[in-house]
Amino acid sequence: MKSTAELALTIARRSTPPSEKLEELLTAVHHHNKTKLLHDRQMHDLIVAAMQENRPVIKVHAEQMMTILEAIIREGLETSQVGGRRSRRSSARSRPRLYRSSIRF
Repeated sequence: MKSTAELALTIARRSTPPSEKLEELLTAVHHHNKTKLLHDRQMHDLIVAAMQENRPVIKVHAEQMMTILEAIIREGLETSQVGGRRSRRSSARSRPRLYRSSIRF
């Protein structure tokens, strides 16, 4: 079974529109986590303990997921497919950079 981040990255790399990627990613990650954590109580308990103890693995996972989500949203903004239409006066330089360069699609 793939990890949640691997699943998210697989979806992010698809050649579908960003809005579809975002919807598919959120649905797939929710289903993946729900299925995994409901059927594996030991895994659920380990994750809860890691979160409560602020373990580095939780921070790394959260950063990976945030990077993937930011990249999809950035792609949508650049193609005007997420967050509505941009005005013609809007430039890439005036928008904050919402990605980390370590993830490549």
